[in-house]
Amino acid sequence: MAKLQLPGIYEVGGLGACTLISRRAISSGVSYDMIRNISYWGEDRHFCIRAAALGIPLYVDTHYPALHLYRDSDLEKVADYIRQTTAGLAAGGDSMEKAGREAAAGSDSMEETGRKALRADLVLPTAVTC
Repeated sequence: MAKLQLPGIYEVGGLGACTLISRRAISSGVSYDMIRNISYWGEDRHFCIRAAALGIPLYVDTHYPALHLYRDSDLEKVADYIRQTTAGLAAGGDSMEKAGREAAAGSDSMEETGRKALRADLVLPTAVTC
């Protein structure tokens, strides 16, 4: 989980909230429909199980952290989220990207990782707050 604190594109086992889905993934049978006999709660989990069963990798882009607002009480997090995310941009913005590149040193660059994700049947959460 600590790695996800650094800006980058990472393969993950599950995701939810705002999600960018390729047309190819949808046409292969991935959907949010409930899977009978699976006790996990939440349509996002059923989506991820289908994607895994079809061999479709899931990626998260942490360059622009998302804030998941599920309950009305989550609205209390918004002011702090705005403060934290705009502080990084005001400090030059590039420092977040540089940290991600340094974290990827010794492996593919972030750009190469992104290109691989785009060539794959990708499912990539967007950096939008919902």
